[in-house]
Amino acid sequence: MDNNYIWNFANSYDWMERIGKLPPLVVTCAVNGGIQGKEVNEALPETPAEIAQSAYEAYNAGASIVHIHARDRNCIWKNAENPEEILEVNGAVRSKCKEIIINNSTGLGFQSTMDGRLNVLEANPEIATLNMGPFMERVKFIERKSPLQHARESLEIDGVIPFTYGVIENFASRMAEKSIKPEMEVYQPGHYWAVKALITKGLVKPPYFVQFVMGTQTGIYPTPQNLLNLISELPHDTVFSTIGIGKYQWALTTLSIMMGGHVRVGMEDNIYVKRGQKLKSNAEAVEKIVRIAKEFNREIATPAQAREMLGISAIPKTY
Repeated sequence: MDNNYIWNFANSYDWMERIGKLPPLVVTCAVNGGIQGKEVNEALPETPAEIAQSAYEAYNAGASIVHIHARDRNCIWKNAENPEEILEVNGAVRSKCKEIIINNSTGLGFQSTMDGRLNVLEANPEIATLNMGPFMERVKFIERKSPLQHARESLEIDGVIPFTYGVIENFASRMAEKSIKPEMEVYQPGHYWAVKALITKGLVKPPYFVQFVMGTQTGIYPTPQNLLNLISELPHDTVFSTIGIGKYQWALTTLSIMMGGHVRVGMEDNIYVKRGQKLKSNAEAVEKIVRIAKEFNREIATPAQAREMLGISAIPKTY
């Protein structure tokens, strides 16, 4: 492992020494998410073909990882829990993007079962997300009108995804068996207890991959100081990345770039390229973060470089 990829990110002296020569930036593109669809942005991909094309465009713009929520073909605004449907999407992406790292969500949506979330791992992604604690949210989604496929009335959710220590450890164990890299999603500082438990039990291997999720309800407030505090508590041998939800995306991902971390952008997290202007594509979000990164002298990581940084096989999985 190149020691220029990982260091004590909270060390002011290290940061001063490394600024201006930080490692290449790993860009993840979360192309679609698990609930909202074309009713909020007509460019948001839903079908396997649309997801694959969007991933291809994001890859050409600079993304080295694509984060995917396969959709249920019988109700396209719900997450697919059938491994065959997820494999179909992964295969479609791989056919267009020979090198990109494929990342599937196990968080899915509030309607999903825990068994359904585990089923995602049968699709054999290279990375899978893993929530480091329960996730609670109350939110209203707008109506999905015809002629959109599987129209529905507005939807209000007041729910919780009940990740416990035992559930998290079971997911991590299954990922280890399948050589799937866990992306440990940290929503607030208390989730570090679960990260520590996985490390102590040897259920995750270095380099560890932590993704900060900022801007969700019941997560830590999405402020610069809170991101710096989260960075200050990272375990040794950890690569980190940052998600900013909605209007917080561009500020927090920019700070992550400045601090030597990595970023996730895309229509799962934010459907706007700037205030009042919707994204025309996921590639447009990648292009914007690439421009910002280059202003801070951060080159953009290729999939091969991202695989090395994250300790993922240099040989892409086939589907």
